[in-house]
Amino acid sequence: MRTTERLRWVLALTVAAWMLVLPAANAYIDAGSTSFIFAWVVAALATIGMFAKAGWHRIRRVFSRGGDQDAAEPVAADQE
Repeated sequence: MRTTERLRWVLALTVAAWMLVLPAANAYIDAGSTSFIFAWVVAALATIGMFAKAGWHRIRRVFSRGGDQDAAEPVAADQE
């Protein structure tokens, strides 16, 4: 067995044994916490969406296969 595999097994068994001896938390998540987490998730998705919309040509240029660099640039309405 390789050292990294053995280390993973030891770590997994240690965490499993530790979780068996932990006492019950007797805790709950109230509605305020749930709505707060939901608001953070929605805000993160909106931020990612706005970033993608604002920089779509840059993102497309990164994943293009060496295409024409000028084709990725936005064209102004008066240049058409």
